Amino acid sequence: MVFKKVSKLLLSIVVALSICLNSVEAKKVVEDGDTVEVKYTGYLDDDRIFDSNNFEEDKTLKFIVGSGAVLEDFNNSILGLSKKEETTVFIPAAKAYGEVDKNKIIKLNTKQLPKDSEPGKRLELRSLNRTIPVRLVEVDGDTAYVDANHLLSGKSLKFDIKVIKISKADD
Repeated sequence: MVFKKVSKLLLSIVVALSICLNSVEAKKVVEDGDTVEVKYTGYLDDDRIFDSNNFEEDKTLKFIVGSGAVLEDFNNSILGLSKKEETTVFIPAAKAYGEVDKNKIIKLNTKQLPKDSEPGKRLELRSLNRTIPVRLVEVDGDTAYVDANHLLSGKSLKFDIKVIKISKADD
């Protein structure tokens, strides 16, 4: 009889602790400095997917909130969310990868390009101390035009984001 009462009491304590722990975990929200893991899908204006980690179950994007590792609006959209919460954020081109900068369209002599170069191909321009990724836009006789803008320049983006894990900065 005493054993049954003690067992019931212990079971009640375990259930109460479990509820408390779940409550504390549920109230943990994303703050600056936390390390988070998220699942996301990125869309262009026409709803075409340009990037996603949702197609691989164990793949997440892990970053420190506020570190500058992701687009600012992406970062800010998850602030205050808790584990398993989802959000959608729209990011205008100017705040994503910027508008297309015509000054980043560079005119070259075709002799400076690899032999198999054709429009649309990604190339690398080498200067004295760095490599610049570019895309070959046009070839006109001996003249080629390459674009050093980010591939997503000039494009507004939408992200569906789900918080998978939150590690507090002070944990």
